Amino acid sequence: MNLLPSNPIALWSQLLLSELNDEDEIVRQFDYRIVPDDEVDSKQDWHPVSAQSSQDLLGRVLTDIVKTTIDGRSVRVRVQGHSCEVQR
Repeated sequence: MNLLPSNPIALWSQLLLSELNDEDEIVRQFDYRIVPDDEVDSKQDWHPVSAQSSQDLLGRVLTDIVKTTIDGRSVRVRVQGHSCEVQR
């Protein structure tokens, strides 16, 4: 994972996200990859770039806290890890 905080989240970003509770404690951690809409694969945690959660994450950087909706729930997530490689 890339530890440079200036590396913004973009298409093909592979993320490690931490869902936070109201006290900023980690509730759970999960993988999240932003891919083109025609590359979605829920078994691999690949999410479409058009999804609101992906749109909310684009441009963010490591350690940012983002309010979004994932799996139909309103959540706050912290970007814990980030790398970006195109997989085809």
